[in-house]
Order: sequence, then structure tokens, then C-alpha cells
Amino acid sequence: MGRIHTSVVIDAPIERAWSVVRDFGGIADWIPGVLKCRIEGGAPSDQVGCVRAVNMADGMSLRVPLLALSDVDHSQTYSPIPPEGSPYRRIVCTISLKNITASGQTYAELDAQFEGAPGIDLNPILTAQRKNYAGMMAGLKKFVEQKRVSAGG
Repeated sequence: MGRIHTSVVIDAPIERAWSVVRDFGGIADWIPGVLKCRIEGGAPSDQVGCVRAVNMADGMSLRVPLLALSDVDHSQTYSPIPPEGSPYRRIVCTISLKNITASGQTYAELDAQFEGAPGIDLNPILTAQRKNYAGMMAGLKKFVEQKRVSAGG
């Protein structure tokens, strides 16, 4: 098992940040390298069990089921289905948001758990993936903060 944990502080209230994260099909707006994302079968993007189909700029395609979503905890958990030949057997990611009450900002964290395929050393792979996950959270921060500005504050 391997783990990646990354976080950012977003200069926006939790409600604004949650509206972005909660839209499970909206990641093409804020994750670098995602060209297109859609929810399969026309399911609502906040329905546990829905699956997002993701097309990446590098040509890779992913299917990602939504495992849990909590408006109370401001969190969502999902599990990308590893493509054929992947070094991963299973990946489970949780994005959660916390209100920073003193400043009105939002603390956003992502925790990703990786289970390697048999005989795979995950350490060098996770080292490379840490940059991708940090970029994802930086993209969330940038998008939410720009959304705030364009919405008039």
C-alpha cells in the first residue's frame, strides 16, 4: 500500500469551493491535463455510484466511480478503475474541505491510497504521482479563487 496526501488553502468560502468539488463531472474545469469529462448514462453528478469518463491530454482514458459524497462533511470519495496493465490494483481518493473560520478560507485536502499490482514497487510510481496530485489541488485552488473574482467576490 502507498499513500499520497496533499493540501491547499483556498482564498474562498467553503460553500464556493464545495460547489466546485461536489460537481463530480466538472473536473475538466480545474484539473490540469483533463480534456473532457462526462458522467456516464446521464446520471446526476452527485449521485453515489455514478461513473465519470475522463479523457486526458496524454491520450489516457479513465472511468471513475463515485463511492461517497457528504454535504455535511464536504467530502467525496472515488476510485479510479486502473487501466489494463496498470501498476495499481486499486486506488481510493478522498477530497475533503474544512472551513477556516478565522479567515473565511477553505482548507482542501486530498488523500489517495494505492494498492499495487502483485510484485510492483509503488515507491517510484508514487514519487511521480505526488506531483500530479499536487497539481490537481493547485488547479482546484486557482479555479475556485478565479471563480470568486469573476462572480464579483
